[in-house]
Amino acid sequence: MKAQIALITIITEHIQKLLRFYCDGLGFSLETNWGKYIELNRIGVRFALYKRSVMHDATGHPSFLLDKEGSLIRTRISSKHSRRCGLCL
Repeated sequence: MKAQIALITIITEHIQKLLRFYCDGLGFSLETNWGKYIELNRIGVRFALYKRSVMHDATGHPSFLLDKEGSLIRTRISSKHSRRCGLCL
């Protein structure tokens, strides 16, 4: 089975700026908007935008409370083959 990226998650405090960039600039459609969590889609490419506070609430990890510049990007690879090879994140 061919490995492919199923979802890209961007952890940021700049959700509205990124929403405008991906929708207006790159043509993504808005699938979900819960304020602190937004999901976008374009031709099978899915992006999730999370506020750091949401990730802290979900994981309890203190690093999400640190004041940081920029955005953090995470990916999830979808493939049985990639899981066997240890590539799945």
